[in-house]
Amino acid sequence: MIHCKELKKDFATKDEMFKELVKNEKKIADLKKATIKNTDSVNIFGIKDTESIKALSFVKDGYVYPIINTTNYYDSHGDVHFHNLWNKSLKDKAKKIFYVLEHELELDSVIAFPNDVNAFVKNVMWSDLGQSYNGQTQALIFEIPKDKIRIEKVAELFQEQISFENSVRMRYINVQLAIDSTSSDYEKQKALWDARIDQVANKDVAKEAGYMWCVDEASIEKEGSLVLFGSNDATPVIYQKSDAVKDGMQNDVNIEFIDMMIPHHEKAIEMVDEYYDQVTIPELQDLMQSIKINQSNEIEIMKKIKDSILSKAEKSLDEQEAEKSLQTNEQLKELLNKFKK
Repeated sequence: MIHCKELKKDFATKDEMFKELVKNEKKIADLKKATIKNTDSVNIFGIKDTESIKALSFVKDGYVYPIINTTNYYDSHGDVHFHNLWNKSLKDKAKKIFYVLEHELELDSVIAFPNDVNAFVKNVMWSDLGQSYNGQTQALIFEIPKDKIRIEKVAELFQEQISFENSVRMRYINVQLAIDSTSSDYEKQKALWDARIDQVANKDVAKEAGYMWCVDEASIEKEGSLVLFGSNDATPVIYQKSDAVKDGMQNDVNIEFIDMMIPHHEKAIEMVDEYYDQVTIPELQDLMQSIKINQSNEIEIMKKIKDSILSKAEKSLDEQEAEKSLQTNEQLKELLNKFKK
């Protein structure tokens, strides 16, 4: 049996489920748009690895940068947020957004007040967020001066450059159903699926479900939050480079090139695999085999170069962060439990 969380029913086949989803598409979409929800990040807490606190080009001294939300990710609600969904909301809500603990809009839960929260979006590599996905995501980021952090314990943990999860209170404005089916009954939903699925970083999860809700516009509702657990695991806090990382990250442009080039090579290999059996010209088939072999080798070379660049900076940090991780997790749990009482 296949369970559909939107319909709260079990179905014998995906086609039966798709029929019910399409039949109720408008009602479900309207309900999603009417509900103020908190995005959730997936079971990643505290330090994942040194990559998750890697500094990016926009990072400045004296600030912390919570990653509040990311696009092109199939979350636990079956939703995928796509690029530019925050454009209108950020214009309308500038300097009106709080940064709080666990979505609690209470005075003693405010980490930073709106005047101290600069919210913006930035295209970043998934790898810069500690993720193994290829390509880029568009991140919703808060820029907050360290001296404006209002909760002392949070300020202390930020000072230690610990990576936390974050979430945003939001309301959908534009959401559509996409379905992976060849049935003529779902031509509109299938067209949307085909247009979007390759943009989804964890598309294997979406393909297993067979459908997704595409969110093209959303509104930020008052706050983004530091949370214990949520639905999107690519929501850490980004800090200014530590001295150890500065020494090892002088080759940022090399890493940026590698991170951008590897997905291109992988796409070329995918195209060879897709079209090889259909191509009828022997010379072209030989060229395709050569492309696959050469680009596979080049991917491995680029990965080794990147590992070499990062290894020096990461080696010293790994031991430090391992020692901090368990203690810090307990500190944050204690802090969050305090505000839940």
